[in-house]
Amino acid sequence: MKRWIASLLFVVCLFCAASGVAQTVSCPQAGFSLTLPDSFYEIPRSPVDDRNLVLQYSDGSLDLAVYVAFAGANNPFMILTGTETEFGPVTINGMSMQYARGFDEYGPYATYSWMRAQDAVTLYFVWSGSDDTALRLISEIMNTIVFN
Repeated sequence: MKRWIASLLFVVCLFCAASGVAQTVSCPQAGFSLTLPDSFYEIPRSPVDDRNLVLQYSDGSLDLAVYVAFAGANNPFMILTGTETEFGPVTINGMSMQYARGFDEYGPYATYSWMRAQDAVTLYFVWSGSDDTALRLISEIMNTIVFN
């Protein structure tokens, strides 16, 4: 009986520890928030950054950059560059988005884009290391997104 109670207590503690290893990141310019693992840290903006870059985080192997740019219309669109290996529409947490995955000068990437009023919002993930690990983490992050 003591082992069973100790095992149950261990599992409860494990769940409590796991729930404390995440951070909620809000992006008011893009109208959403999402949850990132605590291993991610914010990369401060520099004067040479793209003026449409509003948020940037990294864990050392996976980088996330958020861009918000005036598009002038409320129709979603995607500019294909030829570096894509897959692309198309997706819906995540009720939001219709355009998705693309490929390889460019920064490495393997995945982007998710949608319209917010007349602004185009793009989440750009780039990584080093295992594609499977990165894509699994990206999927977990994207499934935490909450739109304001």
